[in-house]
Amino acid sequence: MSEQPEAIEIEVVESTRAARGDAQPPDLGACARSAVRQCEQALGGLARQACLQAQVYADRASACVVKQPIKSMAVAAAAGAVLALLLSGRRR
Repeated sequence: MSEQPEAIEIEVVESTRAARGDAQPPDLGACARSAVRQCEQALGGLARQACLQAQVYADRASACVVKQPIKSMAVAAAAGAVLALLLSGRRR
């Protein structure tokens, strides 16, 4: 009932080759290498954007700590207390 994806891809390649009149099969290795390069470039760009955004957030957090050190310590203590309660609840 359902066809294998490999069979569909082979049929498409064969029909394309026959329509163009090519005697040589397409270089699937070159196509795969090209696709890998495109993925690497796209992911590399996303990684750079994520690093830049993380740096912006880190700079903002540092500025808040410098401006309001007491409030920052209180927030950190509250977060630690919540984590302690959550983690101790799992041991019961």
